Amino acid sequence: MENAERYIQTENAENAADNAEIEKVGMNLTRGSVSKQLLLFSAPFLLSSFIQALYNIADMWVVGFYGVPHGQAAINTGGQITLIVTNFIMGFATGGTVLIAQYYGAKRGKDIEQTIGTVFTVLLIASAALTVLMIAVAYPLVLLLQTPADTVWGTFVYIVICMAGNLFVFGYNGISAVLRGLGDSVRPLVIVAVACVLNIGLDFLFVGPFGWGVAGAAFATILAQGVSMFAAGFYLYRKKFIFDFKRKSFRIHKDKLKELLKIGFPSSLQNIVNSVSFLILIVLLNIYGRANGLEDAPAGGAGICAKINSLAILPAIAMGMAVASMAGQNIGAKEYKRAFSTACLGFLYGAVVSVAVFVIVSLFPEQIVGLFNPETTEMAAAGVAYLNSFRWDYLIVPLLFALMGLVNGSGHTLINMVFAMTTSVIFRVPIAILLGFTAGLGIHGIGYSVPAASLGTLVLLFAYVASGKWKKDTVLHIPAADF
Repeated sequence: MENAERYIQTENAENAADNAEIEKVGMNLTRGSVSKQLLLFSAPFLLSSFIQALYNIADMWVVGFYGVPHGQAAINTGGQITLIVTNFIMGFATGGTVLIAQYYGAKRGKDIEQTIGTVFTVLLIASAALTVLMIAVAYPLVLLLQTPADTVWGTFVYIVICMAGNLFVFGYNGISAVLRGLGDSVRPLVIVAVACVLNIGLDFLFVGPFGWGVAGAAFATILAQGVSMFAAGFYLYRKKFIFDFKRKSFRIHKDKLKELLKIGFPSSLQNIVNSVSFLILIVLLNIYGRANGLEDAPAGGAGICAKINSLAILPAIAMGMAVASMAGQNIGAKEYKRAFSTACLGFLYGAVVSVAVFVIVSLFPEQIVGLFNPETTEMAAAGVAYLNSFRWDYLIVPLLFALMGLVNGSGHTLINMVFAMTTSVIFRVPIAILLGFTAGLGIHGIGYSVPAASLGTLVLLFAYVASGKWKKDTVLHIPAADF
């Protein structure tokens, strides 16, 4: 009995010491006005999402600006493949954000330190394994996607170079995920801003004066990510962050890995299935292009639309991420009503911007697509057609991402995964085939499959949240003094 009491006292002392360090970095989101806290916390999220979107757009815009032959189509197809890997790891990082947020709300500092060490170690191992795997299968994947012959080599080169930089992608996403779980949305903003500025500058240098084409765009991406990751790690090390970045601290704690996989794996699988469903849309667009003598114009036009979309839905995505972190802390503190209020306000804030974006896209689709310097008039027309169908998604995603954020914050990522996978398989691909080919709507029909899948997910998710089941069996089902 005395040993147990002594252990508890030691554990509490360690937690208190770690909590004091965490308070210097993070933000307690369990107190104060919900609306004010959400605005203050989400504003850097929104800005970092905007910068991230510009970061992703830069490659395609610059190769279009310099007129690189088949460059936009190559980056679009290659980017969809690299996005699968990025989304996979971001799903795992989401698990880290949620677990850290809940531990923060429950004031379990020692658990936070062990979780951070586990997250960073797993990401290091995964980056090495996925780099080797993806480079090995890159060329067969390019062919599997029915990529037009003129685009195959550029797509392959873009994938290989980007995959070589997986360590940097995983590293800065991991650091950002940890900070967001602690309630710090400012430093992740700085991280992505550094990467964005470098990427755009290097894009112009490598694609323009150096003449490296698609390869130059890929090199710009990984170099910018590398500088950003090392700068962020060095900064936190100098500031004596709770994780000291020493070799002995990079270790996997089995109990934390189990929880991270429980939360993060469903999110990763959801992201992968979602990305694969969009890859299938690219295949369908390539098939449609060949059948109608348009070659890579439909896929290139859809790629331009995808870059526009990355800007258009960012308010909803930013709010969803902010809701997940804020709800996670409040659920850890057992403030369920406050967590639900966060989701409601997240929907309202996101909807204001998303509706405005919908109106702008509806009024000026040709002008918006034209900003990306489409390679051909056929590609421009395809981009406009796809965008006119895609735009309805902007009226759905504010509520969808707010509810997904709440469910992710509670740790029930498996629910989001099941719903999203179901609608991707049942709605997106079949509707694309039905409307695009059977009904003869072509690019318009394939585009309509996107909002259709989002609407299906929203209906299922709304019913789940209304049932109140998200409050049950959360991650921290053990008392704070557990030993």
